Amino acid sequence: KGDSKLSVQEVTNYNYFVVTVNEKSGVIDKEGKIIINPEYDSIQIPNPEKPIFVCLYDYNSETREYSSKILNDKGEAILNKFDNVQAILNNNTSISNSYQTTILKYKKDGKYGLIKTNGKKVTSAIYDNIETLEYKDGILRVKIDEKYGLIDLNGKEIVKPEYNSIVADGYYDKETKYEKAGYIVNIKTNEGYRYGYINNKGKQTLDTIYTNLKRVTDMGDSAIYMINYKNGKAGLMKDSQTVIKNEYEDIEIVGFKSQFTMAYGDNENNYFVEAEKGIGLNKESKLEGIKQNNFIGTYLIGPILILNPLFTKKLIQMLGVEKPTIAFEKETMDAYKQRLEEFKK
Repeated sequence: KGDSKLSVQEVTNYNYFVVTVNEKSGVIDKEGKIIINPEYDSIQIPNPEKPIFVCLYDYNSETREYSSKILNDKGEAILNKFDNVQAILNNNTSISNSYQTTILKYKKDGKYGLIKTNGKKVTSAIYDNIETLEYKDGILRVKIDEKYGLIDLNGKEIVKPEYNSIVADGYYDKETKYEKAGYIVNIKTNEGYRYGYINNKGKQTLDTIYTNLKRVTDMGDSAIYMINYKNGKAGLMKDSQTVIKNEYEDIEIVGFKSQFTMAYGDNENNYFVEAEKGIGLNKESKLEGIKQNNFIGTYLIGPILILNPLFTKKLIQMLGVEKPTIAFEKETMDAYKQRLEEFKK
């Protein structure tokens, strides 16, 4: 565990390219010369500056995996000590490369491990899955026994694999890019999922006791501001210290949409809900519907009141009932909680 600062390589010189002929893949160099004949189902080039080609063939529909072999620019097989070697997709980081450029994953006895592109072993094959963590450079999310943790490109453990999910908090600045982003983690309890926070150095600063956490990424200073939700109320913390107590009501709404047209316009100051899944008024917005005084307009369709008992009770309160109750409240609340958990998986 601890701080991990790595130099992530950005490819600037593209020497090799995948070419497809009759639905088969090969490799050509920047002069157009054929390096690998187009005879494979797919080819991955982890670093287009270097002649290392992951050639995939014989797809297995049961395991949903290809067999693989690694070839150099002479067509010679390399990295033969490792089985089922493949590149690791580089999802939504500040580096534009399609794959991680310095490492590969291999498989042994049903588990995955890491090697360098030069063949040096980085980790043993102990993971059920290895993938790039989105919105964080040089960090991999690993899975062991249905729990997730984090390692860096050298195999160093950043976060132990003991959480139901781990995502980066979305912090970005032009100078350090995603380096200062931390991690929002959750565990499953008898009361549902509970969220906590781990900073970019791998230290847990918020326990997993919150029903949700969101980092505020545009405050203009180096402090970590977190909106936290607890007991149906929202509050604000700065560097783990309470700034605003959990006094503000936050109701999560689930529902279905039937939207054949898109609406455009600025509803930033009077939107109904912010979509965590799906779209808002249009495909470019997460702000759904409008709320003006006691008027609510939304693309969400019914039965919205039955699906959302907390929202229903809030509407009844707005009508003047101090402590509203609804029919079959326990059953509808249990179903509501289950739907929320399913949406958040």
